[in-house]
Amino acid sequence: MANLGGLPHELLEVILANASLGPTDLANVACTCRRFDRAVRSDLLWRIKFGQRWPHITMGRLEDLSLNWCDLYQMRVACSSAVSSAVRSCSACFFHKTEISTNDFEKMLNLQFPLSFIQDELERFCSSEARCLTTQYYARKALIFLQQKQIMAELQEFLRRPEKEQSLVEGAVLIARYCNPMEDVRLTHVQAQISEIADKVRHLLYKMNPTHPACNAGKGGKQMHNIALQGQVLDALNKLLYQHLRFTGNEEDYYNPLNSYLHQVLRRRKGIPISMCILYAAIARCLGLHLEPVCFPSHFILRWPQIDGALEPKDFAYVDAYSGGSVQSASVYRLARLEESVTDASFASSSTSAVLARMANNLVILGRRNPGGDRTFQLARSSLSLYLALVPEDYQYRLLQARIYLHLCIDIEQVIESLQQIHVVDPLQQGIVVHLIEQAMERRAKPAGGTEVGVKRRMDPDTERVRFAIGLVMKHKRYDYMCVIYDWDVHCEMGQEWQRTMGVNRLPGSANQPFYNVLVEDGSCRYAAQENLHLHPDPKPVSHPEVGRYFSAFLRTCYTLNPEMAALYPDDENVVKQLLSAASQ
Repeated sequence: MANLGGLPHELLEVILANASLGPTDLANVACTCRRFDRAVRSDLLWRIKFGQRWPHITMGRLEDLSLNWCDLYQMRVACSSAVSSAVRSCSACFFHKTEISTNDFEKMLNLQFPLSFIQDELERFCSSEARCLTTQYYARKALIFLQQKQIMAELQEFLRRPEKEQSLVEGAVLIARYCNPMEDVRLTHVQAQISEIADKVRHLLYKMNPTHPACNAGKGGKQMHNIALQGQVLDALNKLLYQHLRFTGNEEDYYNPLNSYLHQVLRRRKGIPISMCILYAAIARCLGLHLEPVCFPSHFILRWPQIDGALEPKDFAYVDAYSGGSVQSASVYRLARLEESVTDASFASSSTSAVLARMANNLVILGRRNPGGDRTFQLARSSLSLYLALVPEDYQYRLLQARIYLHLCIDIEQVIESLQQIHVVDPLQQGIVVHLIEQAMERRAKPAGGTEVGVKRRMDPDTERVRFAIGLVMKHKRYDYMCVIYDWDVHCEMGQEWQRTMGVNRLPGSANQPFYNVLVEDGSCRYAAQENLHLHPDPKPVSHPEVGRYFSAFLRTCYTLNPEMAALYPDDENVVKQLLSAASQ
């Protein structure tokens, strides 16, 4: 140690910065003498140590906190402990609730720590394969909450900009990010792909007309005013986009939410009218052709001015990016929509916020269809939040949001406040609003724990017919999907209308047989009859976002119940062992 003491200060810092030395080692070194104590207190040393332990946190954002690096290091350690403790306690606190509310998240996550610290710790929980599935599940939900909170703030800032500074592509990417908060959706990546397509159009345009001004234009795409030259851009764009790259309107799977997300349209080369038009207009703008968005009834098109100072619908041609970039006149669209109310206003250019509101409304409609059986209404909730940020005065949708929150028993205070506003401004809704306010008041008065489900024991006589158990990976005999059981009933508990729709009466065992709630590999939740299920011959983990709510781990052939599920189904783990043992013989 005496020899080390004679080293220059800079060299001593390099030695102490070695990655093998942790904070405890440094504390021990600091206790030896004053010189070492000063070396250990070096801000540069702790900056290096911080980067070694948490390399993914952006340093620039931390420097804005006006703290030295030793304090930042200690704060990050404290954040790790707090987030870990909060996430591990979630299942015991929230298992019996249908969904976690915003207030729950605010209380669960100690937001006194920097947001980047909390997000980084939650991402570590989500990415570690060694973690308990239940803690991963709640960490993921918390991370979604934080990501959406941050993206919504970005959207609000975007909407405060002047109209000329609001890019449709940027707005569409914000919508995609908000609805897919766990995906890496970046504006720069989308813009780069659009620029790449525009470059390919330039190359094709050069073959058609080497002297065309768009061939030599920069990335900004200086606007052209010559209609003939603009027409050549459209011809080249249509040929490249629809013939070479095979982009198309997704008629076969029109109601898939992926059709509305710009990054997915670029990846899958399929979309709906509004997303195809946004992409088409962005590429055209790179080439000097400015097309205006039109929220036409039951469709979405782009308008292309044919004369300077165009004002009337007849002064424009209309481009349908969903149908191969076809160009039609206003009269053609009027004839095609005779049954609808089409006026001159129907052909007006739409603002950026109006286009984004229409995108969000499309997603609300898809979320309400709920084809995947998502009991948390995640798509409906996300798209409603987006739509109401864009159109806050739409009280019909505010009422819908209040009803969904009330159904899920989340954010009850927000529900009451929203309903009271609707009661004041919309007299036509007062009857239902008063009823919902009364329901919300009753929910608020109930204990915060939610409604507990009764324990299901195998010793009850009625349960003898229940052949399978919680945690088993099954295969559906008819539809061939893989799933995992997370609940069972002695007989069908669904209403007569559902039974008629699903053809339960046509089953040999009809409704008088055990039925199982299952999580399916496609992300849906289904209710399956016992006679339609059998043990999967090659069980694998089921890729479903709700798996962690019920199970702590997947052990080769089945799932292990977490403590809350084990308390509800105390005999099922033994049944699983017996069934798997018999199947292996």
